[in-house]
Amino acid sequence: MKSQLAEACCILKITYNKLLKIAANHAAGTNTHWASPNSVRICPLAKRYIFGGTMPMKWILPALFLCGTAEATTCIATDEDFFLWNQKYQSLIDVKSRMSDGDYVVEVNAPSSLDERAFENVVLVFGNSESPSLFVPLQTYDEDGKKVTWYTVAGEMVRNQTLEFSYGEGCGISVSVPVIFN
Repeated sequence: MKSQLAEACCILKITYNKLLKIAANHAAGTNTHWASPNSVRICPLAKRYIFGGTMPMKWILPALFLCGTAEATTCIATDEDFFLWNQKYQSLIDVKSRMSDGDYVVEVNAPSSLDERAFENVVLVFGNSESPSLFVPLQTYDEDGKKVTWYTVAGEMVRNQTLEFSYGEGCGISVSVPVIFN
């Protein structure tokens, strides 16, 4: 309610300031044709600009008070939710790494859906997931009813890496799988 009131006051202030400028710029034919926007007396001009013209402002000003509504939902997942999702779904995601010519190749197979929630995306996180040093979305493709992706990383770049999977739109499921290099 407070935000709607603040928004309405802001709109009225902007409208009032614009009305002063319009009145000053269109004051020809009145006794205030010399006026600048900052020195206009709005009262003598109010009858002409608020109640006259083709689109009377007597209809526009009350329309500013009409409230529009918006619905918003917030989904807050707790640390416990993440823990439970990881416990329940981590075993369904297969992450394999192997050494090839001094580089590591990481191959990932994940289910196309979890609890009837469709796969949305997977991201590679270098470092801590709260403040990563690198955050990269990975391209996936379908193979045998699963989502598949892979990437290579130089041997000297092997650090704390995690794959984060998202299932379902909005308030979906998030599963984190650490990448273990052998």
